[in-house]
Amino acid sequence: MNRITLYVNPKQKRADKTYTVYVATVINSQPVRFNTGVHAAADSIDSLRGIIRGTTKDVKDKNLIVSNCKARINDIFVRYRLRFSELSPELLRKEYSNYTSNFYFFDYAMKKLNENKLDVAHGSYKRYVSVLKKIKEFSPKLQICDITETVLLEFIRYSKSVCNNKSSTVHANMKIIKQYFFAARKEGLTTGNPFENIRLRANIAVREYLSPDELKCCIQLYRKGILPEPLQNVLRYFLFSNEK
Repeated sequence: MNRITLYVNPKQKRADKTYTVYVATVINSQPVRFNTGVHAAADSIDSLRGIIRGTTKDVKDKNLIVSNCKARINDIFVRYRLRFSELSPELLRKEYSNYTSNFYFFDYAMKKLNENKLDVAHGSYKRYVSVLKKIKEFSPKLQICDITETVLLEFIRYSKSVCNNKSSTVHANMKIIKQYFFAARKEGLTTGNPFENIRLRANIAVREYLSPDELKCCIQLYRKGILPEPLQNVLRYFLFSNEK
């Protein structure tokens, strides 16, 4: 486990004689520091224990913030180890700054969708949002790295049993989820391909054709011109589309 300590820059003394508190760690012999947003007196910093000394409510609140910052870093370290991926200082900074949107699938996908909102038709945008909300309802805290074949199969069952979606709808939904999963994988936020063994077939509509005699009757009906004008126009378009 990488050690995480507290750090204050002695050159950044504030008017109230406190210092900005940073959480710090080391990757590949390079120090990486993050601003916690809290301030404390230099002599109140316990670097060894990674806390701010004190028993007041203000100090407890500051320590809670510091603890959350440290937990965020630890979580990133753990996820990269589980993925057998190398974590660099640059990647840690990126992961830390985008912690929520990177790890929660819904937040990540919505962020990517809104980044390209101007390039997406209004109807398509609404459909994408609907699909993403559906997977959020299925698993509100689903993280990108938690998307496995088992989870996808459970979502398919959920879509059919709870949402009453037809196979064609489920097929379309899974294509959208797959699109954002692969976008995350391209950014190095996850690995593998949980979609590899999942086969979905959209419902194929069976088109019925008119027989030659039925088509002949339509032509005769059109030539008689006895239909109301709106129906006559529809029949004309139909016959035109069937012209060879």
